[in-house]
Amino acid sequence: MSVVNVNVGVLGHVDSGKTSLVRALSTQLSTAALDKHPQSQQRGITLDLGFSSFCLEPSEQEKPSEQEKPSLQVTLVDCPGHASLFRTILGGVAIIDTVLLVVDCRKGLQAQTIESLLLASLIAQRRVIVALTKTDLLPAVDSERTQAIDAVTQEIRTFLATYFNFQNEIPIPVVPVAVGAGQEPHGIQQLLEALSANLQVPERDTSGAFRLAVDHCFAVPGNGTVLTGTVLAGALEKGNELELLPIGVRTKVKTLQVFKHDVDKCAQGDRVGVRVNGLDPTLVERAMAVSPLGSLTPVTQVIIPVTRVPFFRGAVCKSGAKCHATVGHTTVIAMATFFSRLGHDGQRILEFDPSALYEHVSDLDFGKKNLEDSRSERNIGDTTLFALLQFEHAVFCPPKALVVCSRLDLDAKRFPCRLAFYGSVLSVVSSSNEELNALSAVHRPIVGLGELQIGRVKSRDGFVDKMMTRSEGGGEVIGREMFSKDVKWSVYQDSVVLFEQAQVLGTIRGPFGKAGKFRIALLPDTTMRSKTQLMPVPGEKFVLRFLKLMKLKPPKLKGKSRETTAAKSTPKASVRSFLQDNRLLYPEAFENIQSPSDVEVTTADVTSLSIADTTASLEQAHVNKEPRISKGQIERLKGETTADGRNPFAIVSGLFDTEQEAKDAVGSRVRCINDDREDADEGTIEKPFGKAGKVRVDFQGCGGTKGQVGDIVGLY
Repeated sequence: MSVVNVNVGVLGHVDSGKTSLVRALSTQLSTAALDKHPQSQQRGITLDLGFSSFCLEPSEQEKPSEQEKPSLQVTLVDCPGHASLFRTILGGVAIIDTVLLVVDCRKGLQAQTIESLLLASLIAQRRVIVALTKTDLLPAVDSERTQAIDAVTQEIRTFLATYFNFQNEIPIPVVPVAVGAGQEPHGIQQLLEALSANLQVPERDTSGAFRLAVDHCFAVPGNGTVLTGTVLAGALEKGNELELLPIGVRTKVKTLQVFKHDVDKCAQGDRVGVRVNGLDPTLVERAMAVSPLGSLTPVTQVIIPVTRVPFFRGAVCKSGAKCHATVGHTTVIAMATFFSRLGHDGQRILEFDPSALYEHVSDLDFGKKNLEDSRSERNIGDTTLFALLQFEHAVFCPPKALVVCSRLDLDAKRFPCRLAFYGSVLSVVSSSNEELNALSAVHRPIVGLGELQIGRVKSRDGFVDKMMTRSEGGGEVIGREMFSKDVKWSVYQDSVVLFEQAQVLGTIRGPFGKAGKFRIALLPDTTMRSKTQLMPVPGEKFVLRFLKLMKLKPPKLKGKSRETTAAKSTPKASVRSFLQDNRLLYPEAFENIQSPSDVEVTTADVTSLSIADTTASLEQAHVNKEPRISKGQIERLKGETTADGRNPFAIVSGLFDTEQEAKDAVGSRVRCINDDREDADEGTIEKPFGKAGKVRVDFQGCGGTKGQVGDIVGLY
């Protein structure tokens, strides 16, 4: 009869009886089983992952007539329950197939129980079996004992169905057990029957590179060094060469053992001991063993789809903030940048496309709405939100590896759930050509950091001054109040604007005169929206929307890494920092568009104008020299007030976000917008005021300003 290994993670709150239950189930002990660690015995709690096993034979009813059902070797992964050791539990995420959740029947669901359920929902695809321990401590009266067990069972099943979507045709098995010291265990046979009925034979893939998650390493006198771990991918045979990462030591496999049985080969899912020679066991604590040599390279940046954990109640996860990222047994500090596909409808499931435009997301929402959304299937794994994770230390991250992001620095007593979000790697990111070449041998796809088009949607408003006709035919509009007279026109040449009332698009052609006015050519493709073609009219408002790209910097690596010097190179600069996509930024302009034959044109009074009469020189510039927003307000007045109530200077806030933007705008002209007089007060930005984007404006050229604190001031 064939034997298949299944890894069952034993999770639960501290002191819920996990190790006692493992002792009652196990027939074969392995590394660190039953709290062999001296500190574990001294403190009375599990400090490390412990491994043991037993076999499950299929019952006669389960054996199909045509094909023999394999025997299951169940490897129990005893995980610590204490909150301070949660990163050790996270290290076991990648190797677990099914979760055995241990709940103290007297206390019900506790803080670490919820975190364990969260892990079960993302690592074991909702394959959970519940063991209610310490039932021997319940009231001796059968009716009271049964009532207490039924109440906890109902609580657990309701919680699972409500928040984790564990809604199967067969209810989640909940088995009462008693495994107290000095007494005969009760309920173990029923638990074994539940495991036999519910454990599924995992799909194993022995192709591809071999990867072993090493969790223990020790010397055997006279026999070399033994590495124990769980095979994550591929297969390994005696005589193969191994590379231990991150230390980079290479060695050769002498023998293989699976629970004290010598084997010639091990494969994905197996719990294996690998004997090698010439390895100092003190060099290895947690490691990744790979074969062939060089089949896994260090990664410093990855992109994952974001699935939020609704129970997270820590500080808001903001773009640019740091979190703990766990990949396999490795937990590192990472900076997260969140973004979503520009212009998506919020319902479609979108794959990551390196060439697409993405909008920066300032933070994740963990509010009540997200908790309610978690009850739907859509929130389990489908998302349109992505995260760029930049690690402080290089990580040996396998392709499509699961990355769990958390805030382990939070107080577990105040924050029972510290898991924030998770996702599997969609793409790795390189910061230089050298890093790209190194990653391309292992990973697909790979995107350069400078090629990511992530930005913020910005807008500028203007107004129609008058309508014109172009010498080559078609409509043309003269716009005003969008730019100052000394604007660098080359930045906005050929940019597209939307006329809000007419709902048509136009292209900026260039300046008209020297007062900041400019020419806009109407795009015929968007004017054909109804039987009557609407045209812009004087005074109508129009808007310029664009995606201002962020300058993404490579991660600042800490410590020494043997292959990460390339990651410190300067990223390739983007072609532009100002991008437009008409259908994404102006979707309203493409609704109900008709063919040209169906449109009746309504013309407005226009003045003939030749394009040749309005030529002007264009200067090359960069969009980030322009202020982010066009309106601010007077925060305070400076200088001596004149008899007619004028002040020579004013401090204006809200025009800019940073001191650098304020410096770039020195010399620009501003006007008091809420001044109804034709000769409204105008001033010049003299210098930045502080580091928050405030500026000092000089109004001496107009004799001082009559503006008051709170009045609106705008760039023009």
